[in-house]
Amino acid sequence: MRFAYVGLVLFLAATSWSAAIDFQRDDYVSPMTLGSRKRVAERAALYPEVQYKYALFQNYLGIYIDRPLFFDRSLRPEQFTYLTAESYFRDLAIMRRYGFTGSGSLALGIINLYKRVNGFLEADPARAAGHQEYVQFAFGEMGRFSADDKKLQQAREILNIAQKSPYAGRMNGKLLITTYNSAYIPQDTMREFLGALRAEFGDIFLISGGLVVDHVDNRHYREHGSWPEEIQAKYRSKLIDVLTLFDGVQLPVGTRQRGTEYTTYIDYGIYENYILPMALELAAEERFAGKLLGAVLTHGYINHMSGVNHGEYGTASLRKSLDQLLKVNPDFIVFFEWNEFNENTCFQPTLTNSLALQRLIKYYSLAINGGEPTPEPGDDVQTPPLILSHRETLKVGEVLDFELLNVPDSREQQTYTARLRLLDAAGTPVVEFPQETFDRSQLRAVTYRVATEELTPGVVFLPELTVTRFDGRQEVYANLQYVRLMPTFCYNYKATRQPLRDLLRPEQVQFTAVRQADGSDALTATITATEPLAAVEVTDYGRDFYAVDPSQEFDREKNWLLIGSLTTRKSGNHQIELRVPGSENWQFHPWWRPNIKFGDWKRKDGVLTCKTLIWGAPNDFIVSIPRTDVSAEICFKVAGEERRMKLADFLAVGAWAWQYSTCRLTWRLCQEQPDTPPCPDALQSSLAVTLTSARRYPIYQLRAVTRSGRIYRSRPILPVALPEATRTIAIHSELRDQVLSVPVCAALLPELRYTIRPPESGGATMTTDFDPFFNAQLGGGYVYSEAFDSIPLPEGRQVPEYIIEDGKPALRFDGGSYATMPKESFPRGSFTLEFEIKPDPGQETYVLFRHFARILGSVTLYVENDELKLAFGERDYIATHRFPSGLRIERGQWSRVTVSYDLASFRFQVGDRVNTAPTPQRLLALYFKPGIFGGHTKVEFGLPTGARYYSGLMRDLIIRHW
Repeated sequence: MRFAYVGLVLFLAATSWSAAIDFQRDDYVSPMTLGSRKRVAERAALYPEVQYKYALFQNYLGIYIDRPLFFDRSLRPEQFTYLTAESYFRDLAIMRRYGFTGSGSLALGIINLYKRVNGFLEADPARAAGHQEYVQFAFGEMGRFSADDKKLQQAREILNIAQKSPYAGRMNGKLLITTYNSAYIPQDTMREFLGALRAEFGDIFLISGGLVVDHVDNRHYREHGSWPEEIQAKYRSKLIDVLTLFDGVQLPVGTRQRGTEYTTYIDYGIYENYILPMALELAAEERFAGKLLGAVLTHGYINHMSGVNHGEYGTASLRKSLDQLLKVNPDFIVFFEWNEFNENTCFQPTLTNSLALQRLIKYYSLAINGGEPTPEPGDDVQTPPLILSHRETLKVGEVLDFELLNVPDSREQQTYTARLRLLDAAGTPVVEFPQETFDRSQLRAVTYRVATEELTPGVVFLPELTVTRFDGRQEVYANLQYVRLMPTFCYNYKATRQPLRDLLRPEQVQFTAVRQADGSDALTATITATEPLAAVEVTDYGRDFYAVDPSQEFDREKNWLLIGSLTTRKSGNHQIELRVPGSENWQFHPWWRPNIKFGDWKRKDGVLTCKTLIWGAPNDFIVSIPRTDVSAEICFKVAGEERRMKLADFLAVGAWAWQYSTCRLTWRLCQEQPDTPPCPDALQSSLAVTLTSARRYPIYQLRAVTRSGRIYRSRPILPVALPEATRTIAIHSELRDQVLSVPVCAALLPELRYTIRPPESGGATMTTDFDPFFNAQLGGGYVYSEAFDSIPLPEGRQVPEYIIEDGKPALRFDGGSYATMPKESFPRGSFTLEFEIKPDPGQETYVLFRHFARILGSVTLYVENDELKLAFGERDYIATHRFPSGLRIERGQWSRVTVSYDLASFRFQVGDRVNTAPTPQRLLALYFKPGIFGGHTKVEFGLPTGARYYSGLMRDLIIRHW
């Protein structure tokens, strides 16, 4: 089943390229019709679920791809804390702009933070006035669900707080409680849990229960387009159970389906045809009078770490879900979540979301709870209320969507025109979309879908929007977020959503980037705005590269910045000690990432000591060493174990890793902005700096953000032009669902040749000169979404041993060691995997390579009874396909192994022996995942029972993305 847009029309765009580029056009008008069912309360409860571990002051750089739009470093306290009153109340003020009736948190599970925010409210009644803090009960996640005695005791404690609080969210005088994953708790267990609370507290709360569609039933609908009577009866029974046990139901408005695209889309067929009519029919029965109907909604789920991505499709996933929910005239809507940056589910204004979701949800809130649409304070009312949404980065073959969304700010029927076109890096038109006429009073989205294989081998593309304002003046918006098209890899599936009214139009702006003889780039910029600036930054491939900082906290022109990262699989407090002989003026900075406390550190006589908690999350820190201290040495102890490296040796490599007995410490050279500085808070700002990018061909962009949330983005600058050379590779076209051969930019096509380094020149790491992002770890992989974040660790050294054999460096794997490569090192399309191995004599059935972590990527390469074999777990039906090579791997001998895939067949080569194996269909990876050499042995997707970690030698590891 393909991604379904209503009313798709195929267009041919006249371009200056060799052939016309076709695109699809969708025109969708939201009906904005409330159902006739009478709500339980006159006013519906609309609120976001808040993750109180995220605040407006933490360091979101590094592992995240977004940050709060209203980030303010000045709110950061001296000592670690999850949340401060000022940050909390600023968020509440922002929420009120949405039409929300309050906010809620997963109190059951984070009770201490729930207590803290209630303390904030009680201590500041002036700012708390009118706010409702809703209670939510969370019953676990990731297959670990419970409603045990510990949770029951916490629920009692929460209700004791809430019933006394004037700020607790209520409906008709009763506490309103929604739930998270209650559908996975057995009915008898939940009946006992709620019965105990009702017996103790009486009729003081209304609690809603979840209803989920089972995977097998979702799949049945996908394959057949309908449900038979027995499945319908099953869900009618489920609805009755939820409405009987709970005071309302959280309806599954849509189900996620996998079409021809990497991201899933929401299908509303099950809801429209079955769940909705069942729910309305049952709610009308006398036995269910007064029962609540509502839902928990997301606008997408973009996990740039795990590879699980449920598409946003501009704002379509949210809009169409709200349109469906309006049909029940909902009693409540929970917007999931306000601020979750692992999964980018944020309804909070962020750099990528701008204030788009605020404007959209406010309009829906007026439709639900009454009120007239009006412009936002500070709006230029002559500028149309139009929002442009599209992804910033894609890989060739994916679909590039452009959404033009009019969000009404008036009932007045007044029209304007908008025309979008796409330019290449030189400013030449590539696609000309038709002129559209919008009615100011109509919630309407026009979406264009472009097959990116039509754009390759280009890399940089520039959207340009021409709009006729309400005063008749024509305005061209040329400084919009550019589009970056990479040949084969992408882990950022987030859309940029930009209201025209929230664009910063500087009075004056200048930006240059000039390549220097030593490979560095001289960056200069000046910007003058009409309102105070909160941030002035330069990005490189979308990542923060430099930021204006009057304090010069991190002066990379004068200092080397080393980023250390402590991780482990055995959580615990560790005594650490850091010295830097040869440098007196070195500085230490904890990273200040959300949810991670480094500890109370102190420095005396040049020695830093600290007792810090090390766990699965990366506990990062920054060491700044003056560039003049060329003879400096870094000495780091963990529980008395010391490791040392010379600064000069580290700089020659750029990466290092040490495995301690209880944890792991990795080092990398910081070539990006390490932390967001305090706001410039001025109308004018400038920068002049010379720095070196980690990328061979940087793509710089100037970005400025004002205190009010307006954003300016310059057109990108490439100080070194991308070479014109191309390579033709096989790709999967998502729009056509075909395998095609297309040319791509050869300079950006990864060929990862991993260098095996001795312990004194890199430690437990392998490097590649393509991009340090793809450097590999020997052992490790403990961080969330890495290869061993939850897989049982093997017994043994874990870190392969460095040796020299036949004059060449090699790694010895002992049957309990492994090497891991980051996400997207191993591609999700065509590939070539090459290496030399010398298996130990006792090896017979063992793992060589996996594209895997806790869950599947795609490939498992293994040897069974001395024969090389491959298994591929494809994404359409999560099915496993096995491909024996017919080639023998001799024990105790060196063999050069090459396995390649062109989306049509596998080619196996061992030495000079070659076999091919055609695939029965085009096989596509389920998720982007890490690569692992030597393990692991989780018996899934083709790996035979009894397979062991690899034992033997390995050298010359190469991964090519073709």
